[in-house]
Amino acid sequence: MKLRPLRFKHMRRFFPNYSVYDLVRVYGVVGGTPACVIRLDNRLPLRENIKRILTPRSYLYDEAMNLLRQEVREPRTYFSILLAISEGRNSLSEIARAVHVDIRTIGKYVSLLEELDIVRRVRPLGYQRPVKLRLPITTLGSGSDTCTG
Repeated sequence: MKLRPLRFKHMRRFFPNYSVYDLVRVYGVVGGTPACVIRLDNRLPLRENIKRILTPRSYLYDEAMNLLRQEVREPRTYFSILLAISEGRNSLSEIARAVHVDIRTIGKYVSLLEELDIVRRVRPLGYQRPVKLRLPITTLGSGSDTCTG
């Protein structure tokens, strides 16, 4: 079961003493992910809360690696794929060459990243089928849970 992020309007319940400006900043860091929100202390100033979850060896700091370790057998390969996409390689053949993975098997890696909502295929205007891979940028109130509980 996938949990959807909390909507921005719900942040006031968790941080009643924060200004709207600070609520936007908190939401920008945790994206409304319940597992991240509950790790913040509403009695602390915003800056202190952010330091607590983004310093080395803290909960959110290592979350991307922890998520992939839980979900995949070869996290280094997946991180190499994500790096290749972030560098602008967006076709399966370009990614396969960059990470030194056989073109016949790169699809299984990418499919799992799609299932985890980490990447998505897009179809440029005028193309019949999706041909490019993108790292989605989550907007307020959308996306998927990135922190695990």
